[in-house]
Amino acid sequence: MEAHRVNRSRTIAIIYARFGPYHVARLNGAQAILSPEGWQVLGIEVVPDDRFYAWEKVKEESEVRRIPLLSGRAYTELSRAAIGRAVVEALDAENPDVVVCPGWHYAESLAAARWCRRNRKIAILMSESCRRDSQRRWWRELVKRYRVRLFDAGFAAGYAHAAYLVDLGMPSTRITLGHCVVDNTHFAR
Repeated sequence: MEAHRVNRSRTIAIIYARFGPYHVARLNGAQAILSPEGWQVLGIEVVPDDRFYAWEKVKEESEVRRIPLLSGRAYTELSRAAIGRAVVEALDAENPDVVVCPGWHYAESLAAARWCRRNRKIAILMSESCRRDSQRRWWRELVKRYRVRLFDAGFAAGYAHAAYLVDLGMPSTRITLGHCVVDNTHFAR
């Protein structure tokens, strides 16, 4: 007797602190590319009402379902623990197969990467940092090396950013480029 497999679409969650116009363009672009491969993209927005950036709330139509976590709050007034709890609750509820995280410093990224480890899911680190960005301190680099190990793969902005991930211990075979892309058509409108 042949076992019947349930064919469910796979989900990739992409986390940002707050969605600006280019974040939504990235979510839409990811959905357009991944949908034919059987993937569903989910956007997780930590603080949808934060005013740190002068962005208006993005109300653009999208096929990507977006989940706001801590509405009515500013990122800087929240504890790392509160952000982490909200992210974990959302991931528990949605149970994505892959989680894409914005950097190795942010509470949402670390909570998501640890959630992925516990749940045997894939954690991808988005990185826009490179060695020449600022003066590096050995002890901070040591912390970064530890944190980078939480991620299964890297999505780097460019070659210098990928090289920095390699310096921090991520194998080059697990890094791809293309993080800092925008939808030119969107901005031309």
